[in-house]
Amino acid sequence: MRSLASVKLVLAFLALSVAPPLGDRSALPVAVLLDAGMNATITTGGERETPLHAVKGELILPGARLLTGGQGARFLYLPDSNIYQFSPIERSFPAPAYVAVEAANTAFEVRFTTLKPSKGRGTLTAVGQWPLAPGTMDFSGVIPTRGTVDAALLKSIEAELNRPGNAQNSELRLARAITLERGNQLDGALDEYKSLAGKEWSAARWLQKKLPDLVAAGDAARRQRELASAGPRTVAVVVGISDYQRLPRLDYAANDARLFAEYLTSPQGGGFPARDVVVFTDRQATTAAVSSALEQVFSGTGANDTVILFFSGYAMSQRAENLDEGFLLASDSDPQEKKASAYSISGLSTLVRTKSGGTRLVVLADTGRMPVYQDSPNQIGSVAPAELANDRVAGMLANGDGEPSQFNTTPVPQGLFTSYLVQGLRANGGIRSLEQVLSDVDRQVRMATNEKQHPVRFGMIPPNYTLRAQGRVAAAPPAPNQGLIQLASLGLRPGLLFAPQVTPTAAPAIAYEEQGQQILLQYLRGNDTPPSQDDFRRGSDLFARAYQSNAAVSLEAKQQFFEGRALTFNDDVDLAIPLLESAIRLDPDAAYGYNGLGIAYLKKGMYPEAAWSFRDAILRASNWIYPRHNLAFTYMQAGAYGPAEQIYREAIRLETQSASLHYGFGLLLQRTNRSKEAGRQYREALRINPNYALAHTALGVVLADEGKVADAMNEHNRALMLDPRLAAAWHNLALLYARRKNDAEARRLWLESIKADPKFVEARVSLAGNYAAAKEYDSALDQYRLVLQTLPNYTAIQIAEYETEGDRSAGRGQKQDALSSYQKALDLTQDPADRRRLNKKLKQVQK
Repeated sequence: MRSLASVKLVLAFLALSVAPPLGDRSALPVAVLLDAGMNATITTGGERETPLHAVKGELILPGARLLTGGQGARFLYLPDSNIYQFSPIERSFPAPAYVAVEAANTAFEVRFTTLKPSKGRGTLTAVGQWPLAPGTMDFSGVIPTRGTVDAALLKSIEAELNRPGNAQNSELRLARAITLERGNQLDGALDEYKSLAGKEWSAARWLQKKLPDLVAAGDAARRQRELASAGPRTVAVVVGISDYQRLPRLDYAANDARLFAEYLTSPQGGGFPARDVVVFTDRQATTAAVSSALEQVFSGTGANDTVILFFSGYAMSQRAENLDEGFLLASDSDPQEKKASAYSISGLSTLVRTKSGGTRLVVLADTGRMPVYQDSPNQIGSVAPAELANDRVAGMLANGDGEPSQFNTTPVPQGLFTSYLVQGLRANGGIRSLEQVLSDVDRQVRMATNEKQHPVRFGMIPPNYTLRAQGRVAAAPPAPNQGLIQLASLGLRPGLLFAPQVTPTAAPAIAYEEQGQQILLQYLRGNDTPPSQDDFRRGSDLFARAYQSNAAVSLEAKQQFFEGRALTFNDDVDLAIPLLESAIRLDPDAAYGYNGLGIAYLKKGMYPEAAWSFRDAILRASNWIYPRHNLAFTYMQAGAYGPAEQIYREAIRLETQSASLHYGFGLLLQRTNRSKEAGRQYREALRINPNYALAHTALGVVLADEGKVADAMNEHNRALMLDPRLAAAWHNLALLYARRKNDAEARRLWLESIKADPKFVEARVSLAGNYAAAKEYDSALDQYRLVLQTLPNYTAIQIAEYETEGDRSAGRGQKQDALSSYQKALDLTQDPADRRRLNKKLKQVQK
């Protein structure tokens, strides 16, 4: 029989992307899904390819496709305010769940790709009219109020709700909630949305996100009424980061923050009370800490107030889904996946727009330090001002070619931008307007750097505005153990640091988030430093604790993601997928959830779905290497070797120092019979990481193919010294002993491989093949059957089992049993070599 022990290399599983063309993304939904069958899935529009299970209340974006699974569906179409019913033509032949775009069941669908929804293999009928006027609208965020409620409209909606059977009508309740919200009756709207979220639409994540936003809007409105009669106040948030976890050091950025904060608080400078200056430097300037501080500062300011944001550090732009986005990189940010780890400029803009109550924001930032990242030009100088376009936002951003221009003549080196800024503010006793100061800074920086740095002005600053403290006295600072003071830099003199209006629960929430973020950062690095299952479980617990103190949607998304990833390690992939989909619905613009969902699909062998998920991750984080690795591996597993090689080569060009990338590319080259090239990739992986056990055992296979058996054994043994649990290395070493006819040692090593990982199928298959070749049929069948207990549909093992049973029966003279077993094996295979061998055995038994 065919020896299954002839496998040359074990492809140890790597949850390791050519990305699709990008198109314009629209944020306005065109429909709301009211009802659909259990098998229905949906791509929610734009460029996203990943199909998610459809849920009631889900918002549908332009370009979406609803795959009904052969069942009916009902939805509210906003452009014409009609409620439509889709009915499949062939109800007696329901299609299976969505598998691939090309699958036949996609005919049972509704497409939102044109001005009117279109259908496939079904009828689409308008069955009702929604009370609100036609037109696309985004009611997932807080809707701007119109002063007073439309009483006539509200009365007509409530009359419909009072009709028999309509009390829980979800589309009518949505219409009532929107009408109340537009009319500034936020409490009534909140109750209505809560009713929807608690019953029919409990899985609609946009609604779960909206509830805390409505509560915050109500709180903000009440605060603004209280602050309306108060005098003006200025608060500063000062951030300077020299020490980054994932980026080169910036020697003078933290000094810039100290210099600016000292100016603000000095009597000769701005005269700010220390309580009104929040300072973060270096490792204390995490995304969580800075984000929380800005959130709390804006929550305590009103239309008469000003917030100054000073930032010295890395800032980068990113193009995702045909949109440019800007980010301020905190000390724990990863430039590959900025959406999940950095502070977004759009988030700052949203904060000003929704929670500031008209507060003026002045941004002063020195960001001109990284002109290019992974071949992507850094357009932060144009992107940030565009995202901050608001009549209440103004400032200056130093942007240039990345040359570290600084003053070295002072005892403490400072950036040029900050030095000129503080000099200008101090001149003439600090009475010069900020407009005059920034005009001078612009000219001075350009001259000093020969135009290498060119500050960018944006927004309108009032002509006579000076950067000095203003009259209103802030609340007394909280106790040190209750505020962000613990997280701010201790490099400044005592008393300078203060986080205004910090709630007692803020610091613990930030601490939990920061710890969880470290695990997320490890995950973002891919297979070079992969988190363990216990790491993901701990991350789930940390973000759950953070969410208990701060009900932010981003924290809930990460908790769901970590829980789902932890389950993916087991055989609980079907339980993991809904959690990973939930994380995507909560945070649809972040890439980490799509990558995690792709890993789950990959483990199930669902290659099209895995590929879509990885491509969606790349779409949102084009600099992130991990999903590119995963997509290449998926294509390789699916036999699409050409695209896999293209993606591997592009990923390695972007990230040259990833050992796992070189290892993965080596596996592809090995699989396509390019052993020497594979060896070069494995050696490069080992140059980057000499302790990479997988690369050692893979190189051992290459050396064995070259006839260098002793060297090959050394590599496998080296791998086992580094990782005794590496089942592949035990297996590969066993194959070499079997080649030398040392079956006893080979079997011992295969048993060690099984002991290291009982689910490592290759070792059992090879051991069974070795037993069968030695005509120890009972032992061989024991191993085959153990494999089939885990993988009952493994056709190759079913064939091997039947063939081995036939060999045993033939050896015992049991002719009919042998014929029956050989025939069963023959019925399962279409492989020409298998069929020739089995037919030959049938003829021998029949003689």
